[in-house]
Amino acid sequence: MRKEDNQHSRRDYLKVSGTAATGILAGFAGCTGGSDNSGNSDQLNLFSWGSGYADDQFIEPFEEEHDCEVVVETFTSNADAVNKLRSIPEGTYDIVQPTNYAVERMMGNDMLEPLRLENIPAYEEYIFDELKLDVYEEDGDVYAVPATFGSTGFTYKTDTEREISTPPSIDIFWNDRFEGRMSTRDNAKVQVFYAALKLGQDPNNPDDLEAIEEELYKHAELVRTFWTSGEEVQQIMKSGEVDIMYTWDGDANLLKDEGLPVEYSFFEEGTKGWVDNQCVVKGAKHRTLAEKWIDFCASDAARDWMELNGYAIPSSAVDYTEEETEKYRLNSLDQLTIMNMVSDEMQREYDEIWSRVKSR
Repeated sequence: MRKEDNQHSRRDYLKVSGTAATGILAGFAGCTGGSDNSGNSDQLNLFSWGSGYADDQFIEPFEEEHDCEVVVETFTSNADAVNKLRSIPEGTYDIVQPTNYAVERMMGNDMLEPLRLENIPAYEEYIFDELKLDVYEEDGDVYAVPATFGSTGFTYKTDTEREISTPPSIDIFWNDRFEGRMSTRDNAKVQVFYAALKLGQDPNNPDDLEAIEEELYKHAELVRTFWTSGEEVQQIMKSGEVDIMYTWDGDANLLKDEGLPVEYSFFEEGTKGWVDNQCVVKGAKHRTLAEKWIDFCASDAARDWMELNGYAIPSSAVDYTEEETEKYRLNSLDQLTIMNMVSDEMQREYDEIWSRVKSR
């Protein structure tokens, strides 16, 4: 899997600290949610990013409705999730919550069950069509329901003396007016993505990696620090060390909510987007209950999840206000370029480029 996935996730600081990392805890009897395969039917085993994605606030109402226990085990990266699913017996988990490119990887490795959409009416009723990605479908079956989404865009200080116009061009991260006053992500794939965008190449299928490497050398010389996690984004911006960053939109929202003088914007040339999803794991022992969970999260629990997580939920069940629609840029989804999965060989090339850039 990609080197990116071995680094800290945007959700590292949301991870459930008390969750067991080595196995699923035992449940209690009495769940009426249904089991399609052998095994106990008293619990739903959820392999999750952590608290923002599996919080008691919306787990408890589901448990009460279905008289069962939702047992959560966390992963810290998509690579962690893929590797774990490769190494454990089928039926260990019922639900996994991968990012879009990891869904592709899991589908290619036969790790997921096709979804029976008759058990997930929220898919047709509420989920935004723009985020029902083509890669989630195979032979007429759907394998993933979008759960939350966001972007890696432009976060900037509004009280800086340096003039900033929005939406900015990605060229701003090559502008020496901001030398030593910028921070970007320590991630090979993201760096290649934005260098390709600057050069007018397809960021999901760049055709001149030599030119991209040269651009990244120029960019790296201007950067004060590279970040690896959402927690670092918060610390760097609060420290006053930088004026501009590209960050996850959720981090910008959190900073604004704390009263910091920051704003967030898409880039003029386009902005990297991502989608996290709900999928049923191959061999799930509680497949029907898993599908009911997916439906619940996209309908009844959608607003609670959005307010807790800091990211938008691609569900009209949230009933977004005008202010929220603007905050989450829900009318600008066509400006997002969703980052695709790359082959292992291509990822190695990206990693090698970025390693050379950082070591110069």
